[in-house]
Amino acid sequence: MASEIKKLGLKLLVTDQEASPTVTSIFPPEGVNEKIWRQLLKEKYQIVIAGGQGELKGKIIRVAHMGYVSKKDLDQVLMAFKKSLVVERFIAP
Repeated sequence: MASEIKKLGLKLLVTDQEASPTVTSIFPPEGVNEKIWRQLLKEKYQIVIAGGQGELKGKIIRVAHMGYVSKKDLDQVLMAFKKSLVVERFIAP
């Protein structure tokens, strides 16, 4: 998932060596309010993404991929990321 996130031009919170097998933490693009982005993902794409906690609240989003999560599920998240960011004109199509 990390490589696909990077292809969208998004920055990860940790390096590949530090990455968790259960959650991916991502910085929203510059100028994107993470709360508004998460709300858009939920309302328009039916994708529920967690925000940051503690000192990272309002600064990152978190994608959980533990338990019964398929490649298809993660592909849907990635497509929603791309579509939502293009629609909102935060990244080029």
